[in-house]
Amino acid sequence: MEFHQSSAATAAFDDAATINTPKIASPFYRHNMTSDKQSAGSNCCRICHEDESSEELIDPCKCSGTLGLIHASCLEKWLSMSNTDRCEICNLSFEIQRNYKPLLQSFRQWWRTRNRYGPQGITGDIVCLILLTPLCIAATYFCAIGASAYTKLGFWEGTGLTALCSILVATYCLWLIVTIRFHYRSWQQWRTRNQDVKLIVKHKPETCTIEFSNPLEDEFKI
Repeated sequence: MEFHQSSAATAAFDDAATINTPKIASPFYRHNMTSDKQSAGSNCCRICHEDESSEELIDPCKCSGTLGLIHASCLEKWLSMSNTDRCEICNLSFEIQRNYKPLLQSFRQWWRTRNRYGPQGITGDIVCLILLTPLCIAATYFCAIGASAYTKLGFWEGTGLTALCSILVATYCLWLIVTIRFHYRSWQQWRTRNQDVKLIVKHKPETCTIEFSNPLEDEFKI
């Protein structure tokens, strides 16, 4: 009887020591992702829904489960297109670096854009430029010849043709400047909103968690 009581007390003491000992979850137990994001066979990017066969899946934000896994290239493209630096689910701010696209590349992409940040009415302006430029040059040339001839003859019409020629050139130049400025600002706005995004931190910081259990409350009767 005493042997059984001693054995029970020893086992109870061992259980109490085991329960009261803090359990430390080491931050180095995984290679890249947290345990809740390593469900085998079901890992896929939440944007393209592809697995990590072509690119590593990362967990840069506080989202858990399958929503927390994403390709770095997919996330960078989404951040660039949406012009934001936060996760749309957990609202965590990503550590990113933004760089302007090369001029020629950004111009080509802006030209193919079909939303309000793309070229607005640029086709019509190009047609007007092609039609108005030779007409303006020809009209200015003939007005200048007429003004020169009338001025030599001493007629007042020469002054009128000179004024008309000046107004014509000034109007054309003003329209050209306003048009170029409008489309340049449109391109600059698109270029600012569509910068190349580079994700700096690809995995959220690890934290060491300590779990404490309740003390043993069982009573042993001998």
